[in-house]
Amino acid sequence: MINYNQFKKIKELQQIGTSQNKISSKLGIPLGSIRNWWHRAESDFLALEVKRTPSMEPYEAFILDVLKICPQIRQTNLLYKLQDHFPDFKVAESTFYRFVRALREKHGLTQFTKRLTTARGSTAPGEEAQADFGQMNLKSMYGNKVTVYFFCMTLNYSNFRFMHFEPKPFTTETAIAAHNYAFKFFGNSRPHKILYDLDNVFAHAENYGDIIYVEKFLAYTKSIGFQIVTCHAYDPQSKSVVENSIKKVKYDLLMGMQYCGIQSLNIAVLRWLDTSGNEFVSGSRRGIPKELFKEEQKHLIPVAGNLLQDKQRIFSNLGNNTVKYSGKEYELPLGTNLIMKQVQVEESSGDIIIYCTTTGDEICRHKVSIDPHEFVVKLNQPEQELVQVNKIRRKFKDNELFERFFARLKVQTPRYLAKQSMAILKATQHYTTDQLHEAFLHCIKVDVCTFTQIMAFLIAKHGTEIAKTFLSKIKLQHYIKVAKSVEVSCDDE
Repeated sequence: MINYNQFKKIKELQQIGTSQNKISSKLGIPLGSIRNWWHRAESDFLALEVKRTPSMEPYEAFILDVLKICPQIRQTNLLYKLQDHFPDFKVAESTFYRFVRALREKHGLTQFTKRLTTARGSTAPGEEAQADFGQMNLKSMYGNKVTVYFFCMTLNYSNFRFMHFEPKPFTTETAIAAHNYAFKFFGNSRPHKILYDLDNVFAHAENYGDIIYVEKFLAYTKSIGFQIVTCHAYDPQSKSVVENSIKKVKYDLLMGMQYCGIQSLNIAVLRWLDTSGNEFVSGSRRGIPKELFKEEQKHLIPVAGNLLQDKQRIFSNLGNNTVKYSGKEYELPLGTNLIMKQVQVEESSGDIIIYCTTTGDEICRHKVSIDPHEFVVKLNQPEQELVQVNKIRRKFKDNELFERFFARLKVQTPRYLAKQSMAILKATQHYTTDQLHEAFLHCIKVDVCTFTQIMAFLIAKHGTEIAKTFLSKIKLQHYIKVAKSVEVSCDDE
């Protein structure tokens, strides 16, 4: 559609005898548009403008505000925002696109150029899905740049897609959780195989075709039962279906969006998938993904619900040694918050099980609290065990000598039990088991079971070379002073 200035220029060139072809070349206007207005008067053009303009005029200010903030926003994303803010918007899409194109041209708000991709061959229903990661920079309500990361899985036959967002780059654990969310979104079912990049979240190395997978991810795929297929490096075209899904969520939803938290973002993407993301007409299938999914779902393989109960990642412990889960605070063993920055929580068969994120060891477990007045759930144990102590026990293989030493340590330094245990655990990284056995025996003999007495004995017996590697100067000088009063018997030599 030409604008009024272009119409006037056509008529001026027509009056001086310029041909239609030359006008088209000179003004860069399609020949069809020139022929359409060649024999029509200015009054016809103005009448059409008057008839056409009011339908979009009330929305011009809103569209301009969005374009000024994010000029590269896609027309489809802009249309989605317009429909979201104005539920009564009923203008035809072609009219909307013409109006926005004219508005961009008028105000010099140019758009980005598209990246070309190559389509991949079709597969049978339920045969394959494609998975990949993406990231996007958004602006928060305070104007700060925030990077969000998302996982996308798209069924190859129907183009039915799912996305899940995280505030930090994906790890193997969070990627597995995202898979579980995707399978739940597909109706607790999965495809026969999933196509991946050689991402270090899933694989360590290509190894000339004998791919070395991350052990935790490989175990997960075996438990769920789907086949892994990997692309060659630097070959995004082989998974063009999911690449297009990532491009679509970036430019149709995220472009120009304000970041208000990861939970609101995951809610927004589910709403977008339901109203737009899975409602478009697929060019490759000539159908709507949501409708095609009804056929494909018949060929997907059911997944047992208990296999999809994933561990929820908790990014930090509270200062009072508890962790928040489902609106309640669950108590951790004494000292956990001193040696761990994060834990994992799993809800299974009425229990809340808390794990160490680095080793996968169970830290403690609670019964799920159903009391609406209980906000802090205490450990259901007569006496809490320290995490550090359990680690020391494993090093000494539940040695009776250590248990005798620890029993006296609890009596003599109850207020500093966690810090004493943490210091002893650190010492186990520098001294041998036999050396520490001797130190425990000495402490029991003199009935002074503290870390200071341990270090005084070790320095008196073995010198300061080892102690220098992990103690501060002030503490080392103090332990040397105490060591002078320690008697090292001949039996201990």
